[in-house]
Amino acid sequence: MGLGNIWRFPVLAGTNGGGSFLLLYVIFLFSWGIPLLIAEFSMGRKTNRGTIGAFHDFVGKRFAWMGLWMVVVSTIVGFYYGVVMGWTLKYFTIMLSGGVGSSSGLDIWNTFIGTGWQVIIFQVISILITAFIVYKGVESGVEKACSIMMPTLIILLVFLLIWAVTRDGAIKGLEFLFIPKGEYLGMGTTWTAALGQIAFSTSAGFGMGITYAAYLKKGQDTTLNSVITALGNSTLGIMGGIIVLCSVFALSASPAEAYSALSGESVPSIGFPFIFLTQLFGTIPGGWLVGAIFFIALSFAALTSMISTMEIGAANFIDVGWDRKKAVRFLAFVTILGGIPSALITVQSTAPDGGTFLLPALLENQMVVWDLGLITSGAFVAFAVYRYGINRFYKELVNTPDNDLVIGRWWPFTIKYLFPLQFTLLLAWTFYEVLHESVLTFATMLVQLMAVLMIAVWLNSWVGKKVERAPVEPLQSEEDPLN
Repeated sequence: MGLGNIWRFPVLAGTNGGGSFLLLYVIFLFSWGIPLLIAEFSMGRKTNRGTIGAFHDFVGKRFAWMGLWMVVVSTIVGFYYGVVMGWTLKYFTIMLSGGVGSSSGLDIWNTFIGTGWQVIIFQVISILITAFIVYKGVESGVEKACSIMMPTLIILLVFLLIWAVTRDGAIKGLEFLFIPKGEYLGMGTTWTAALGQIAFSTSAGFGMGITYAAYLKKGQDTTLNSVITALGNSTLGIMGGIIVLCSVFALSASPAEAYSALSGESVPSIGFPFIFLTQLFGTIPGGWLVGAIFFIALSFAALTSMISTMEIGAANFIDVGWDRKKAVRFLAFVTILGGIPSALITVQSTAPDGGTFLLPALLENQMVVWDLGLITSGAFVAFAVYRYGINRFYKELVNTPDNDLVIGRWWPFTIKYLFPLQFTLLLAWTFYEVLHESVLTFATMLVQLMAVLMIAVWLNSWVGKKVERAPVEPLQSEEDPLN
């Protein structure tokens, strides 16, 4: 579970019709997220490599660039995710110090986002915490940290869920989230937002499945791990949506005020959990404590996301001969440097009521661009399956003797027919809508994606040779790391 479940899910649900978004989210969970995670986990266990080595060994040396694409995309996602994790830490300190006081949530947001050095300081703290955990390695760092953070995060979420749904007016939030609205189902942005969220929150196509499966002990069940990862992640994501949306409706002066906040009309949608909930927590007795619990839970979720983005890069550097410590130091430096523009570049927007707010314009742009990057990464995983042979992959790598969970024939059907249809239609729909909205936005999106693509292809031979020279050593530990 990551930051996308508590922060991003409610933001996208709020701006895309609530129940309509959730319906498509569930559809894409079974037609995109779970099938791709099964493929990724199977590739990772088969090759014992990071993404570059996995594509080089599994698909062919001409396609190592696809794995490099995944490394670059996941690292770039870490650029702006580190910024958002910094927001969570800042807001935790705000609530812990007693809440908002006489200031409005929007005033606090504008002051913080407008003071660039503060944003950068909290971004740097976030990345250094992440780097320390990844620096310690998978078993001593990642697994140990998650064994503490995940149970704690779930306990905090259960507390917040009970608190949120027992507020007066919370039923409006439940209605908003679970009742689809027909008009939103006819909008391409709702479909692309739902697919982008599935790719983002489950990390399907992210390279996470390939990376972590390479560390599994021989004989561990990859299909069960894949399905549990996707279903558990989505269940907790819906919990996060219930918490935020019920809180917004319950603590708003009227449903109209709640709808205004969710739509991004009165506050920037990307920041409404920070702006709106901070203000609302400050209006109830003991709200500072509830707010502190909410934002520390959010920061834990952000940290798990950041760990994944950095571990994917670290695993690939280790594949080409770097030691872990050198790889993590380099990735931490690059992530801090690369995140500074997202931390600093803002624009001022005017709300319908005449108020103004600062919008992290570049960060919003990066979310749109690299959602598409993640969707493209999913296409590369599917390509690897096609090249290996869908039925052969299904028989040899999915339903193996080690797997307790047998995957039915729906999996090859989904990969062969549904996946290319979804990818083609959504790619075309996204391009059309972005181009229709702004030629400049479309151009900048295309330039960024094409630049990464060309660099990855250009470096294919070089990274391929690096991988070939590095010995293939099993990453799985002798003992089951989950025990």
